[in-house]
Amino acid sequence: MSKEKLNEGIINRFIDGFFDSYKKGLQKQFIDKSAKRNPELGKALKDVDKDLAALEKKLEKILKS
Repeated sequence: MSKEKLNEGIINRFIDGFFDSYKKGLQKQFIDKSAKRNPELGKALKDVDKDLAALEKKLEKILKS
């Protein structure tokens, strides 16, 4: 079984797509679609989504103080 090399451009486009969808409020749809194709990736994206939400809340608190 051979491992496929990941093309850096593909990875960059995927990450850009995730953050673009997040900015547009489409992250739930993007995560669900990704999870159907690859459950491990879906779980990782859900974790990232939670972390981004927590980071956003912390930044809002800092900006208010």
